[in-house]
Amino acid sequence: MFNFLFGAKANAVYSLFTGSFKLLGEENVRALLFSRLYFSLIMHGLALVALAMVSFHFHTGWGVFLLVILLLVIYPYSFFYHIRARARQTWFAYAKITQHADPITEAGRMVAKQKWTLRLFAVVELFLSNADSQQSNQQGGLMRFLVATALAALDGIYKIAESYLLPAVVIERLSLENAAQKLRQLKDHIPSTLAGSFGLDIFGGVVSSVVSLLYLALLALGASLAWFLPQWGLVSQNYTITLHGTAPAADVYIFVFPVLCALVLASTIRRAIKIVVTSLQATYFAIFYTRLNFPDAIAPDMRGDVEGYLQAPAADGGATNS
Repeated sequence: MFNFLFGAKANAVYSLFTGSFKLLGEENVRALLFSRLYFSLIMHGLALVALAMVSFHFHTGWGVFLLVILLLVIYPYSFFYHIRARARQTWFAYAKITQHADPITEAGRMVAKQKWTLRLFAVVELFLSNADSQQSNQQGGLMRFLVATALAALDGIYKIAESYLLPAVVIERLSLENAAQKLRQLKDHIPSTLAGSFGLDIFGGVVSSVVSLLYLALLALGASLAWFLPQWGLVSQNYTITLHGTAPAADVYIFVFPVLCALVLASTIRRAIKIVVTSLQATYFAIFYTRLNFPDAIAPDMRGDVEGYLQAPAADGGATNS
């Protein structure tokens, strides 16, 4: 049923999620994941508060100010926050399978040594963050559409490249140039049992496939409430937008706040799913990188679990050639 609803890739990601509990420890996985989810929840909560202040004309100026801070400060900062969190998860996965330790605090110290490289990753992600939305917007002519399509393609390529570069930068503390050179050499030294995993986009498209129908359902619900609540007299006309008809009695009142709530809720769910997927992505490629480069460093009693974990996506049919 899960595979039917969300596709083979989502099924593979689910298998990796349960596999990571066994490999790294459920409490550890949850701790690393929940810090990112809490950050996202707070950010979306502030957005909803700001929209409510504007919609209900309650300290509107402060509401607009909060929206500006969210868009110009907190939203850009979130890219730096999440890339550091994924880097910590990368180091933790490596240390867990090689040292049999739970060095979460140590992960923060190790990641700090590569802060400038991680900041560069965050800047690129911020630049490419709206590539998908630009691709679907064809207004402005053919040239704008071609540029948006190119950005979307670049975004997909970058996400795969970053998945392999992050372990090289965090685990071995290589420069980007040396990391890229080493990754090119890895293709000739991959065990046959894992050869099918190199260069595969296991995680691509999972977020959009899960959220598309949910977006439509939430927007439909929000639009319905925006229309019917004023008609039923449950919302004062002071909080609505008036669409003037040919006569005063024909005026239509729209309460936009439910639509805004639907958008924020959909964005929250979408972001939560993306956080789960990118967290698993960081874990998977850290373990994959360790298996390729330091197979003898993996704790003997964990080697069987590591092999099974890395081969699980292909076995579930979740990996396809990129």
